[in-house]
Amino acid sequence: MRTIYTLLASLVLCSGCGDVLCGEHIGDALIKEPSDTAQYSCHTSVTGIFQVNVNRGLSYFEMPHLESIGGSLLIQSSHDLENFDLNKLEYVKGDVRIKSNAALLDLNGLSNLSYIGGDLRIYGWDGEVLNRELSDISGLGRLESVAGDIEITNNPKLPACAAEALVEQLKYFPGIATIADNDNSATCGHEVAHAGDDLDND
Repeated sequence: MRTIYTLLASLVLCSGCGDVLCGEHIGDALIKEPSDTAQYSCHTSVTGIFQVNVNRGLSYFEMPHLESIGGSLLIQSSHDLENFDLNKLEYVKGDVRIKSNAALLDLNGLSNLSYIGGDLRIYGWDGEVLNRELSDISGLGRLESVAGDIEITNNPKLPACAAEALVEQLKYFPGIATIADNDNSATCGHEVAHAGDDLDND
């Protein structure tokens, strides 16, 4: 009986999820179809990889309660994806990879992310599918720590200065930053560096 009580105490009753009790999802979470989002929408953590991959027909998804990921966050090759909402996510133990999402506009869905334990990679494959519409990464304004390397490449509408400002805002970053093949002609007023200040003043 004590084991049952302990298990129930570790679960969270999520508002907006009816009477569903949810806590951590043990293992990986894979979204390949729009309908796959429902099975993870009430979880507060995923112990493995959270992956949105090769998903046509998905223009938007949200995980309104997800706070931590024990593996990597991979959002890649989802060509119809324009926006997403992971705005409670604070911690990713592994990598964060935003790769080859042709319609993705911004990273506002990561507005609460503060720690990445691996690499941060925002990139497209040269000669193949790029993040060709991505023009705004100010959603990463609260990011403070990246324990691995940073790659921000092949984002033709993303101001290179915004990528540079993102690296400069970090309080902990021991790795190597590679910034190339973005929009070098654009100007920016350090919008990434100040985005966290704007959020704090809300």
